[in-house]
Amino acid sequence: MGLEQLIILVVIVGLSLLHGWWKKRQGETEGETESGPEQPPQRRSGRPPSPAASWEEELRRLLQGEPPPPVVAPAPPPLPPVVASRPAPAARRPAPAPQSDPDMDRGLRVQMPTLEHSARAYLRASNLESRVAAHMQRAGQQVTSHPKLEWKKAVAPEIRQAIGLVRHRQSQRAAIIAGLVLGPPKAMEA
Repeated sequence: MGLEQLIILVVIVGLSLLHGWWKKRQGETEGETESGPEQPPQRRSGRPPSPAASWEEELRRLLQGEPPPPVVAPAPPPLPPVVASRPAPAARRPAPAPQSDPDMDRGLRVQMPTLEHSARAYLRASNLESRVAAHMQRAGQQVTSHPKLEWKKAVAPEIRQAIGLVRHRQSQRAAIIAGLVLGPPKAMEA
């Protein structure tokens, strides 16, 4: 950090401290002139303060450690009295006189369903348990007698050749000698 930056930082901090002290002193003198040193300033008008004034006042009150002012909730207006009144009894209408309908006297021809469909459904439901047991038994047999498929991976010919070379003793000796000859340089071993 350069010397110029340090001086600028000290000046900014000093100005902020001076500003805070000035605001505090100005707030104390206003409080003493209006309502005394102990009491918060009283509102003269009945209208609520602007939002900016209320939060500033709340912040000042919190920072000075004053107790919160009691919240007075306006009482709701009284409810109007309920007058219980009974509606006037409605005049009874005479029941409509029954009229004779020739279709109603004679009736319509309706084919009533038989219980044949219901009997078939009941028979199917009674055999359901035995059918399910037979199905589960067949499924169990399929699982035990299911042929296993062998999956052979396709191996690349280069890999087969490398494995074939390692399986013989002569090839193993050649691989060890090649590893020693082509190994790391002697300068890198230490």
